Amino acid sequence: MELHGILVILVALAAGTVWEESSAAVVSATLATNDVHLPEDSSLQRQSHSKATATTPVTFEFEHGQSELAARRFVATMTDSDIHGVESWCLSVACNASVLHYCWSNLFLNDHCCCEQHHTKEHLPWIPHTCLLRPGERCTANAGSCSNYRTIKACCCDRVTKLEYKRKFSSAVRNGALHFMLTLLVGVLITFRYYFIM
Repeated sequence: MELHGILVILVALAAGTVWEESSAAVVSATLATNDVHLPEDSSLQRQSHSKATATTPVTFEFEHGQSELAARRFVATMTDSDIHGVESWCLSVACNASVLHYCWSNLFLNDHCCCEQHHTKEHLPWIPHTCLLRPGERCTANAGSCSNYRTIKACCCDRVTKLEYKRKFSSAVRNGALHFMLTLLVGVLITFRYYFIM
């Protein structure tokens, strides 16, 4: 009976799933989604969502995307100089707290979607994301302009986001799910061995 109780607890733990609330910010005519989120900034306050009164649904079209697999492959090839190297003109750009806050937010990804459309080379290959556009509408960069976005990206955001994704993807086991299941299996085997061999 005691063994049965332990197994029930282990199965309940294995079945439990932690869901991470994900949100994507809509900025003008662009929408960025990112399945692998950067760390949340504790100073961000959630805004309450109100029901839309319009009856016409907002539609977006796929512009481009970077899969998690492609991002992982890119990160695996990055060297320290790829991560830490910055242009010499960046020395005059201040990467202060508000700029870094922008880098960690979805506003940065939305600006990528707005300012780097129709490109042949992915400009954020280390971040899994999808860029969607509202057909026939122009977007506005959160950074004030696309040139400001490009400056902040090159001088501040690239380094911190590359470091974060290198850290995220360097682990052989993502989010510990496989590690948890293996630990659970070992625990069950040890429990069976304890009760049936003794």
